[in-house]
Amino acid sequence: MSYEKTINDFHDSLFARHGGGDASLGWQSRESQQARFNAVLSCGDLDGRSVLDVGCGFGDLAAVLKARAPGALYTGWDINPHFVERCRIQAPELTFEQRNILVDPPETPFDVIVSVGPINIELGNNEDLMRRFLKIMYKSCSSHCVMSMASRESRNHGRGFHYYDPCKMLDFCFSVTRNVVLRHDYHPSDFCVFLFH
Repeated sequence: MSYEKTINDFHDSLFARHGGGDASLGWQSRESQQARFNAVLSCGDLDGRSVLDVGCGFGDLAAVLKARAPGALYTGWDINPHFVERCRIQAPELTFEQRNILVDPPETPFDVIVSVGPINIELGNNEDLMRRFLKIMYKSCSSHCVMSMASRESRNHGRGFHYYDPCKMLDFCFSVTRNVVLRHDYHPSDFCVFLFH
């Protein structure tokens, strides 16, 4: 089974059970979602920048971005066709695409690329996928990219999820660029890495 099918099956089952909302995306709460959004938008200049949200879910990041940087130009990508369809209905003024950055990266760079926990479910090859993800995101942006992920330092490990070692991830990021910021202060089970050009 491909990782795309595994991820889509996971979210489709939640969507069928909950019919939308935070639970359909696997968020524990709206507060935990907002903490992650605030963290990934906390570094770097965003106003007037083109921002790609990879694994956008229902496009909830767009409203948080607009409040923080009204001049930012938001685009959302997700591999799940149901999520993209819902995004287009809810926010027809924004651009949403069903697209996988690992196989179909941007033709022209975005200023900033953001991704909030896109591969936290256990896939068997998460570490390799995450490294590929970060390399492509960095190559496809002109200012910076940021990725949040579940932390191995969490005390509550849920079954079926993958938890990344922040120290190992930081070492990997330094192999891509020396301009790196790691934040592990906004949620007990999550961290994010920023890679700047």
